[in-house]
Amino acid sequence: MNLFTHTDIERLYFNGLRSETGKDHFPVVKLFRPNSNDIWLFSELNPNNTLMFLGLSGKGLGSLYVGYTDYRELISGKNDPANRVMRDPHFSPRHRMSVYISAAMSLGFVTELEPVLQRHSRISRSPPGFGLN
Repeated sequence: MNLFTHTDIERLYFNGLRSETGKDHFPVVKLFRPNSNDIWLFSELNPNNTLMFLGLSGKGLGSLYVGYTDYRELISGKNDPANRVMRDPHFSPRHRMSVYISAAMSLGFVTELEPVLQRHSRISRSPPGFGLN
């Protein structure tokens, strides 16, 4: 399974072009590593470097990162089934990135639990430097 569809790449690229407007995008894709707690939610592709994806990364409890991830890092373990990154085909974002980020920062890990996300949708404020409002 491919990590990104053609439509994903188009949406990520378009969001990246619009990132300077301060738009709080919905995540486009969720990636994960099946044998670990590694999760990535991406909302933008850097239009100046199309190997760099902007989003939220969680690598286990308390290890969160908001920023760019290099595509080469994601595919580095593709030949090792234990380290392979996969796309979540069932992911359907219901909130903007700022909500996922706020919830993750509060909990220490990336979550899709709707009651938690709803609570953070009422209180979320964009992290500095992420370009979200």
